[in-house]
Amino acid sequence: MKSFGSQAVERLQREINAELARRNERRVERIVMDHGSEVADLRRAAYVRVFLVGRDKPRIFNFLTLSFLNDVLSRDWEDFPRPDAKDLYSCGGPLLIAREISGSAIVRGIQYYLDQEEGRAGM
Repeated sequence: MKSFGSQAVERLQREINAELARRNERRVERIVMDHGSEVADLRRAAYVRVFLVGRDKPRIFNFLTLSFLNDVLSRDWEDFPRPDAKDLYSCGGPLLIAREISGSAIVRGIQYYLDQEEGRAGM
């Protein structure tokens, strides 16, 4: 299965839509793949925009697999622009680590994160 390109993005978007509809999540209006997803390896990382009910702007959620994160942090970054940060990973929104990237993992991860924000999720 190809994990790059517009067909891979469309396939994952269909999975997300189906899972969101199945779970009847009332806090989320829609979840869409973020800009640039067609160049990402969707087996290892996915970035989505989450449109919440009653909010004007979407939130960006970042999903990574542990293997992706391990590869990034294990790489020897000789030409890294910030030598003081070459052993760190940073993102601008919620970061969720998943065993695998799938529509189900994305929707469940977002639900779990929102539950944590509301103080409803057990660990």
